Amino acid sequence: MTTICVVDNVVYGDGQATAEMITSYTTKKITNLGSCIVAGAGRYAHVVAFTDWVTQCIEATAVQEANPYVQVNMPEEMVEDDFHGIILYPDGTVTMYEGSKNFYNVEQPVFLGSGSVFAAGAVHAGATGEEAIQAAIALDTGTGGEIQIESFDSVEPDITEDLLSTLTKEEIMEKLFPKDPEQEAMFDEMEKAQDAIIEEAYVHIGLTQAEKDFLASIEKQVEDYVVNGPPTVEEALGSVLPEEDAILASFAEGAGDHLKDYAIGDCLIRDYGATMSIFVGEDSVYGVEELDDVKGSVLVYICDSMGIPYKVSNKDSTLVKKIRNKIKEITQ
Repeated sequence: MTTICVVDNVVYGDGQATAEMITSYTTKKITNLGSCIVAGAGRYAHVVAFTDWVTQCIEATAVQEANPYVQVNMPEEMVEDDFHGIILYPDGTVTMYEGSKNFYNVEQPVFLGSGSVFAAGAVHAGATGEEAIQAAIALDTGTGGEIQIESFDSVEPDITEDLLSTLTKEEIMEKLFPKDPEQEAMFDEMEKAQDAIIEEAYVHIGLTQAEKDFLASIEKQVEDYVVNGPPTVEEALGSVLPEEDAILASFAEGAGDHLKDYAIGDCLIRDYGATMSIFVGEDSVYGVEELDDVKGSVLVYICDSMGIPYKVSNKDSTLVKKIRNKIKEITQ
């Protein structure tokens, strides 16, 4: 009992809720989430569950994109089946759900519910979406009440170019992904648990405090890179702290006193004689001989900083080879 139609990227619906009798004329069956519009027909509790599930998926995806180094669990699959639902995206794509398991894309116009045949006939006869719902109200006993209309134009943009020009990168992230107190508390607990595991591992392998601080600085640099992008050459050349140099020198003991530096893109290559290290950003250091143990995004980060071209499909071993060849080219 309902009529929903999607015409020209606008979603129209009625407001009547019907059980054994009419229980409401103002039931909201369409939800505008900004990035998509969700609507449904059928058992109302299942329509609400569908809308909540879509909302949670969008929120989880946004949190994952904003926190790439945290594994965010996606919502569990729905079990409700007594409904038909649609998701409309700004590009005009409409995904139709027949229950929780079956879904597919359909072309506009789209019609759902007990009055869908009347709405479809009206639209094909030249009626607007709103007029189509009015036709369904007149002809279908399960359709009635207030007409709800939702479009992407109905969501007022709260982010303008002038506003963005006055915000820092951190403030822009907060504007795009506002913090949820419950999620923040959950992430705080996750971070505390992760820190406890890391500290236990440090104790187990016997790291010194200087080595712990050094590893912590690398983690901070990666976080800074995600928010602020790669540093300039000048920042990279002047970023090695004295205590970091002392740690690196201890690693290169016996290599001789002579050090030679090479600038490659936004990286500094430091030659200790027997070994070489790659300095990226303010406090990330990678041994050239240990690159085989470096994985994924870190190798991409080094290639980007060195200005080395690569393909998304390149394997880690290929990226390592490209980095070593570049260093060989510059240092010989």
